[in-house]
Amino acid sequence: MIKMQSYYEREGETAAKGLIATQIAENQLELIKPLAYSAIALNDISGTISRAGTTFDWRQVVRSKTLATAGDVKQVEITVTWEDRWQQAQSVSLATIRTQY
Repeated sequence: MIKMQSYYEREGETAAKGLIATQIAENQLELIKPLAYSAIALNDISGTISRAGTTFDWRQVVRSKTLATAGDVKQVEITVTWEDRWQQAQSVSLATIRTQY
């Protein structure tokens, strides 16, 4: 029983931190949403946010792509990483594509 309780505690913590990381990534994507296509710079930026006693590092990469169906687009990818209490790296990534139209 004790081993099972430890397992559920660990999985619960991982899920909670994953939810926070997903919210951080969604917030970063929301900052890009109102920008015009031309205002979205091709870049690689990063930052750090502390929440719930954990430090989350985020990285935003904007790349130019050409798709057969949409022409030139900008792909925005946000990756949020953190270490769990066992010093194991965890991460969540979200991506979207913006078109000129």
